Amino acid sequence: MQAFFAGVSYGERPIQSSESEALHKQKEELKSRVREIDRAVAGLVPLARSGVERPPVKASINVERFAPVKARKIRFTIQKTNLYEPCIDELEVFDSNGNNIALSSLNVTRSASGSKEEPNRHQLDLINDGKFGNTHSWMCNEKTGWVMLEFPIEHTIERVVWARDRDGKFKDRLALEYVIEVADDSGKWQAVADSKDRRSLIDIVNGVVEPGPGRTGNNVFENAFDGDVGTMTFTTNGGTVTAPQRSLLALEEGAIHSLSHIRINDIEGNDNNGRMEQITVRVTTDSGKDLTARAYSDVTNLAVKMFSGDANPLPNVVINGNTIEHLDTEHDGFYSIVFDPVPGATGIELEWANERQHKHWTIREIEACTSAPEVQKNQVGVIAQDPKQQSKSKSLMQEKSNIEAQLREFSKSRSVFGGIFGKPDPVHILNRGDAEQPEEEVTPTVLSALGDLSLAKDAPESERRVALAKWIADEKNPLTARVAVNRIWQGHFGIGIVETANDFGKIGAAPSHPRLLDWLAAEFIRSGWSVKHLHRLIVLSDTYRQSEQIVTHASAKDAEVRLLWRFPSRRLEAEGIRDAMLAVSGRLNLKTGGPGFDLFFSRGGLSGFPPILKFQGDGLRRMIYAHKIRMEPDSVFGAFDCPDAGQSVSRRRQSTTPIQALNLFNSQFTIDESEAMAKRVREDAGEQVPAQVARTYWLAYGRDPHPNEMADAESVVHRQGLETLCRAIFNSNEFLFIP
Repeated sequence: MQAFFAGVSYGERPIQSSESEALHKQKEELKSRVREIDRAVAGLVPLARSGVERPPVKASINVERFAPVKARKIRFTIQKTNLYEPCIDELEVFDSNGNNIALSSLNVTRSASGSKEEPNRHQLDLINDGKFGNTHSWMCNEKTGWVMLEFPIEHTIERVVWARDRDGKFKDRLALEYVIEVADDSGKWQAVADSKDRRSLIDIVNGVVEPGPGRTGNNVFENAFDGDVGTMTFTTNGGTVTAPQRSLLALEEGAIHSLSHIRINDIEGNDNNGRMEQITVRVTTDSGKDLTARAYSDVTNLAVKMFSGDANPLPNVVINGNTIEHLDTEHDGFYSIVFDPVPGATGIELEWANERQHKHWTIREIEACTSAPEVQKNQVGVIAQDPKQQSKSKSLMQEKSNIEAQLREFSKSRSVFGGIFGKPDPVHILNRGDAEQPEEEVTPTVLSALGDLSLAKDAPESERRVALAKWIADEKNPLTARVAVNRIWQGHFGIGIVETANDFGKIGAAPSHPRLLDWLAAEFIRSGWSVKHLHRLIVLSDTYRQSEQIVTHASAKDAEVRLLWRFPSRRLEAEGIRDAMLAVSGRLNLKTGGPGFDLFFSRGGLSGFPPILKFQGDGLRRMIYAHKIRMEPDSVFGAFDCPDAGQSVSRRRQSTTPIQALNLFNSQFTIDESEAMAKRVREDAGEQVPAQVARTYWLAYGRDPHPNEMADAESVVHRQGLETLCRAIFNSNEFLFIP
């Protein structure tokens, strides 16, 4: 049976709709354009091993450009990664005409020092399949290793492009230290590019924002890590005064290189005017864990360099000692603050002075890095130095930024946690149930005692599920229709014809009306498995339309009403009670789909599971959207037989306990909804008590109050208020029970 579902896994995926195909096509076209832009910009990057410092490696894309060279083979050797075994999603090699000659479709062969393969991803065959992303990548089986491509004939090449994940979702397993070599027909290897002329990043492992006098806000970083090595994103705090505030960064322990650069990207304010007035830079070599207690020293020979994306000179910058004054944040590009190397740096202090009150700034990316070991300090280069090239680069990068913004919007489309379908994995009989002892491979099939369904080993995933579904829904199958109609019957009457809805076997309960079960199953099949037809059949029956009135002699023979001599009255489920209270109070949030809401302030830890007592916004949605926590019931409605999140329950039991009455009468939720309902009634009916009572009964019961009910209710409202009447109605049998 497992083989039928071998290609099915579960995870979050976009909801398929009528617009999905067109949207997917548009996304692929935009991604293709991004790759075209990357290739165009690649021609503007500095040559490798040319004495010009190159940017640090990125998980999304890296370009290695070099003088044209003849190559029959190319080898990428990885000497260090940021985390775990190295992974490359695609290795592209371009000739002098701009063609990618590394594609497997061009009969390029590949080999590697070793591969760590996983089903449907991380395979050596995927290193040059022309597809991008983590699911189309190669992973080495050790922390260092190499991958090699061999072309059918010798080519003249001048560029290699590689990435960890071109889709930008994964940033671990990134090669930090590497060398790229080529060999011509003679077999002689020569290095054409390596990481020695790239700036190195130092991991920023922690951060604190000190708001400063008169300022308010968090004292920790928001959105602290963006997942890339050595980068951090944070927001400074607004306030009523322009007092400066400090941002403290802790670097990785035992950093090998000396800190010499701080690169700042995308300084963005919360309004449209003003600028960052002053930045002061200090560095520490103190290894104490408390950032705020460290002693920070001024840097020396401070300088500012403008990198890529803007042909204009850097305006409005004044350097005074270790302080940069008047940094123009409207400028396009990023700023590199350069200073004399600080050996063994362990922390950075940046003091920000804002120009205006209430101003806060989001620093989208900050990098701590060292100079490339083989490049002199005065050779730190700009990606595009020629003004025309700079203008072209800026235009292309702006187009890429706009496209990426569109793609981010597409990624916000509604998603669902559901089935993800791929190529089926082989399924084996396991010796003694041990996954490490597989024996012969099995085919998708059912037990011979149950039928003759069997498929080939190579049957595609969709064909397997279709075949199984047809076998399950075959009218000759004696079980499927009976189980289905029993579930539907249980939904209407609170208990199925077979009480044990999950068990129709020998240890399950016998049907109370076996012939009725058979007839309903046959009718269900005859109607084409129409659930609507079965619902109509049941609700129009005399059995369903009975009164719930008790008949003494019948009750003596059948106290549990299994023979349905009256309609079996039952209490609403926990979710129904909460939703009904919100509905009549007018506060029910009918928003559908999307993330759920929390019933607890936190999920475990030292504070346990403190319940939320007062709900607003999404917390007023239907209870089906509440996050369920195993072994931790809701503080109010968990008492109403709401099952644990880790259990499968075929039918909820109905208990009556003192805690139910206490919760429903005294809980903060009941008090809040009583007050909300009273407010709604006053808005609808005015201040006249009889009108208020009548409106309350209509909202809760859908009927007018009887004369004696009206008299009692008016007395309660006069003596204790309308809120008390609403609270009593929430606890009444007519509100809580069906019918």
